[in-house]
Amino acid sequence: MPFGQSNTDRRAAIRFPIKREVTYRLLFYYGAKKEGTGTSVNISSNGILFSADQHLSSGTNIEVTVVLDDNRPLLLVVVGRVVRSEKGIAAVRIERHEFRTEARQSGRRLRQMND
Repeated sequence: MPFGQSNTDRRAAIRFPIKREVTYRLLFYYGAKKEGTGTSVNISSNGILFSADQHLSSGTNIEVTVVLDDNRPLLLVVVGRVVRSEKGIAAVRIERHEFRTEARQSGRRLRQMND
């Protein structure tokens, strides 16, 4: 049975099969910046399942940015916790989210680089 599926799906939120580019950043990782890329598999109001280019440990705090539209600068940014991870796939429970424009995201990265 594929990761994230079961015979009896008891999840409270509907999952939408959205395949989009994602970037992620591990939060509070012993002072080091850990970042990576992947592709979303599905998204719900409670969580996101995505491929990751490295193993992500359960319990890790993470920020995931999803590029919603290549033609418009709209990003979905979620902060949450990794609840499952195996074979290059990670499931994150969303604790908070916001929509950002590419310009706002770029400005944030510039501020981080200057810190």
